[in-house]
Amino acid sequence: CGLCLHPHGVLPPDADAVRVKINTVQVMQGLEPGFLGLAPAKGVYLVTSVVDGISEQPVTFNGQVHERVKNGDVLPIGTEGGRDQPLNVYLKEGGLPSILGMSVVVFRSNENLRQFGGLIAEVTADKRYEQLTSIIATAAKAAVPAYGIIFQAANEIIGLVGSLLK
Repeated sequence: CGLCLHPHGVLPPDADAVRVKINTVQVMQGLEPGFLGLAPAKGVYLVTSVVDGISEQPVTFNGQVHERVKNGDVLPIGTEGGRDQPLNVYLKEGGLPSILGMSVVVFRSNENLRQFGGLIAEVTADKRYEQLTSIIATAAKAAVPAYGIIFQAANEIIGLVGSLLK
């Protein structure tokens, strides 16, 4: 099934897959020319990260670059700009995770936008990223997983993405 949760956020006992998708993202504010004394925005980065505690790489990234976005716009997150297509950020079939955390953030950019692949390569090459993913992997494999530490480290990774974008 997709992420078909029962009440209380528990997967059905017969579930054999988890899929997390984003259907719609609307930019509400922050793209005004001269917002907070900044140069006009040239676009936005939509960045997602997912922590599942079981993958070889404990944090996976997905994202897109969008130019010519204005306040109130709905990002064209589907394939080829189709708004009826979701952005799939996670799919796991078999061996379902005991923890699943997702972060979604939209970063405004006043600079020429970079391709998303290059940004993620820069993040994963950073020493801070290596340290944080090591913390996540260790905390997830503990006899009693340290969920608070896992999610704090995952949030720090999103902060690292933001610091690299400046």
